Amino acid sequence: MIRGYVPAENYFPGNGTAHAAAVFAQAGFVTIAPDFLGYGASDPESDDPWLNRFIKPLNVIDLLLAIRQEKTFLLPPNNSLLADSASQSSTKITQQLTVAQDSYQISINPEKIAFWGHSNGGQITVSVLEILGEKIPASLWAPVLVPFPYSILYFSDEEADEGKQSRQFIANFEKDYDVFDFSLSKHLDLLKADLQVQHGSNDDSALLSWSQEFASKITAENKRRQAENIEPLQFTLIPYAGADHNLNGAWNSAVQQDLTFYRKELAL
Repeated sequence: MIRGYVPAENYFPGNGTAHAAAVFAQAGFVTIAPDFLGYGASDPESDDPWLNRFIKPLNVIDLLLAIRQEKTFLLPPNNSLLADSASQSSTKITQQLTVAQDSYQISINPEKIAFWGHSNGGQITVSVLEILGEKIPASLWAPVLVPFPYSILYFSDEEADEGKQSRQFIANFEKDYDVFDFSLSKHLDLLKADLQVQHGSNDDSALLSWSQEFASKITAENKRRQAENIEPLQFTLIPYAGADHNLNGAWNSAVQQDLTFYRKELAL
């Protein structure tokens, strides 16, 4: 489960994933959510914020490869790593996840893995799927599916300098690199995964129109594939009237759609 952006000072383990993860776990799924921020003795973020942006898909790929290699994982008693690193703002979630228990093992079938991504986590997920070129199903909530660097510059007005440093970085970046090499919309030919996108019409953080435009690009890609006798992409966009960036107003429907999607895609 790949979360969206959360400022490090506001983050706590499970932020952005815990509630959906609880539903999935109750349905029998094992959920794993990287925090990217060094919790639980994991690697800390770099001091370079731009490196942190570009490296996240590689972090996810490393995690996926580790899961496939290890298959079995030992969970600590009382989820102590989570409890030690959680902030006070996560008290309720922490209490739900820290029921007293002995250490125990969980096993993961490497052939039954799917992705879930929210917001910028949706962009990371699609990037991972393009890099891998594997047919791993993914459900995305309110994803950021616009081209790079617009995917960064759109949000830059929220920065303290109103995006001045970001614009300068991108200007210098484009002198040395072709931004198309880093834009997920330019590598749809590498996609094989079935995608489900759920998006609210009242989302003012990642616009519904972005997912609609991405759907049009998938349609164009499928026409190319049809002409070349290549298997088309399976893409479903589910809009929710009135729902916001976190799909409030349609949350229960969205998470049930996910369960249906995963069971079908993973033949469960």
